[in-house]
Amino acid sequence: MVLGLAGMTAIDAQIDRSLLVSLCHAPTDESCHILFILRLCQFDLCENPKIGFITDIVKIPQKYNLEEYLTSFGTNSVSRQERN
Repeated sequence: MVLGLAGMTAIDAQIDRSLLVSLCHAPTDESCHILFILRLCQFDLCENPKIGFITDIVKIPQKYNLEEYLTSFGTNSVSRQERN
């Protein structure tokens, strides 16, 4: 909180931002983007204990109360893939 007021960002927030930006802003025809969306959809549908990379990715928006953004991102990405 104090760092934000000083115009600085905590290192964990910088890492979170970098990770999400690199995944979410990849071109939609790149395999990394398609794989990310596939794993995100599997994560939502899976009832098994959730561990791994996608679990870590899902925790980032939860940490900043941005769950709706991740849900709409996944939905919009699937819709775009179906049109192509």
